[in-house]
Amino acid sequence: MFDLWFDDTASIQVEPLHTILGNFISPSVWGCDYHGDCLRSIISINPDGNVYPCGRFAGLEQFLLGNIVECESLGSLLNTDVFRQLTSRNPETVRGCSECEFVAICNTGCMITAHMARGDIHDRDYYCRGRKIIFAHIAERLKGHLEASRVEE
Repeated sequence: MFDLWFDDTASIQVEPLHTILGNFISPSVWGCDYHGDCLRSIISINPDGNVYPCGRFAGLEQFLLGNIVECESLGSLLNTDVFRQLTSRNPETVRGCSECEFVAICNTGCMITAHMARGDIHDRDYYCRGRKIIFAHIAERLKGHLEASRVEE
């Protein structure tokens, strides 16, 4: 699919390929699955006022940060043991991530997919193995594209 899209002159945006390609060529990482710091920029507030780190966690009581109606301030919701546990996830705490050649564009992936698949936010993203295959293919295509561009010059 990437090859068809990458070689297509119509240039429609295909996700997640567009985001992954952007992560290879941009100094900033795009996409909440790859951002690595989504907890510092996203929260989810349910209609009942319950606050979760993102919409994917909504309804999972062990990840409830509090209730917006009952809290002192928004900051107090981010100063909880639950939030500290979530923000402790990083390439050093997720087995295999610190050595991975793609850690700079993946940033351990999404913790909710790790939790939903294996019950542990500090486990690898459920899609890790598949994403590595996609990342390697895209990296090889980009390398070939850049080498071809240099030859044309």
